[in-house]
Amino acid sequence: MELSGHLPVRLTGSGLVEVEDDVLDIVRQLQAIDPRIHVFYNGQADEFDLVEDCLDGVQRLIFSCKELDARVVRRILEADHWRGRRDPEHVVPEEEDFLTAIDKDNEALQDAIDEKHRDQLRYWGEELAWSMEEGHRGTKSHIRVERDVDASPDS
Repeated sequence: MELSGHLPVRLTGSGLVEVEDDVLDIVRQLQAIDPRIHVFYNGQADEFDLVEDCLDGVQRLIFSCKELDARVVRRILEADHWRGRRDPEHVVPEEEDFLTAIDKDNEALQDAIDEKHRDQLRYWGEELAWSMEEGHRGTKSHIRVERDVDASPDS
């Protein structure tokens, strides 16, 4: 990705380029959500890094993305446990947390996959049992097992 000359950027000492404005106003929207959020273009990885100036004075990576678009703003809003407040006194309850919603969706999806596989296994198990019964090797026939489980010929 090329950075065009009309994007306001600021070079940092770390080799990252801070993006101060963009065509879709994503940076402005992020700043409106929380002024501690900064967007950097990482030329080495060819992606954008969203970084937060944390309350302890350390800059921490929030996440990286290939494209700077409305999905970035939505993702930040969904992950905002403090609901835009400056202190952790107003943390979102766990049952309202977006990760809890994602976990519920994933669990429902996994249950549907498991049910589909369970039905397939049941069908093929019945087919196998039927075909074994037809060949007199099925569930009602006897299986001969050697005395020596190790199958050594000297026993």
